Amino acid sequence: MKYRILFDQDRLIGIEQNKGGQRSEGGVIPVLTTAQTAAHLKRTRRQIYRYVKRKALHPYGPFLGDWLFEKREVLFLKRLLRKLKGRFNMPETWKPLFPEYRLRDLNWSQDANLILARILEKGTRVDHKIIFKVYPAGRIRLFLRESAFRELSSKSLNFWCWWLKVSPPKLNRGSLLGQRLGGVA
Repeated sequence: MKYRILFDQDRLIGIEQNKGGQRSEGGVIPVLTTAQTAAHLKRTRRQIYRYVKRKALHPYGPFLGDWLFEKREVLFLKRLLRKLKGRFNMPETWKPLFPEYRLRDLNWSQDANLILARILEKGTRVDHKIIFKVYPAGRIRLFLRESAFRELSSKSLNFWCWWLKVSPPKLNRGSLLGQRLGGVA
């Protein structure tokens, strides 16, 4: 697939896809460079590259020595980050799931693993719907791959890995033995 880069008076407008010598039906796709994306999201270039690594942003590839991102995707991520900013007002029905915390003190982004662990382990269907609206599926999958084996029971972990089509984390025998003896993996 080939791309045609479109400019307007020294300003990048977008790209146009060519499939087999024919232009795509969608027309021009508005794109942003890495610097423009960083400005839109109020992040550094390094943070933009981290979003790419975590698959939160999907670049078209390096063009002219810079990554190009679809503007629609960047604006969606901007809205999502604005939504995640600051405190998350949790439903009062979650109080029994967090007995040692005041709900207003839990931070949406900093306490994400704690919130995901408690809701995925002991939450109701309504709670699960809230979690899936609030957190992107990629963030939940990342939790399942990296730290859920410490927080969730094996039954819950296997269910959520199956439900979200994530391969369960491979644990070595030493960490399993440590867990059985009451230690932390």
